[in-house]
Amino acid sequence: MVNDAWNVKTTSGGDSHHAQRSLQAMKYFIRKQLGDQLSAPQERRVQNLLGRLARENAVLDYDRDGQGIKFVRRTPEDGRRVMRWPEGKSLPEAELEAAMELPPAAGEG
Repeated sequence: MVNDAWNVKTTSGGDSHHAQRSLQAMKYFIRKQLGDQLSAPQERRVQNLLGRLARENAVLDYDRDGQGIKFVRRTPEDGRRVMRWPEGKSLPEAELEAAMELPPAAGEG
């Protein structure tokens, strides 16, 4: 799903983006949302990602021609997703779309 949305650069050279830590953490988060069990290190990476997104009121975005994954200020168009969905691309099926959404904050229903 992530690659379909962002066409993540994967090369054998040093400019590949597929192994960037924040991208990996986001993939772990989505897997967890879909019911997968995570290892303790994977869970810590997810919690670190969620904490940073909350602190910075941010969302992950992707710049294929630049440095890859970056944290950018959340806009109303981002909704509760952890990633900025590319303009003009259709959202995935409902289950996958829901898996991209941040969990409710403490005190939210």
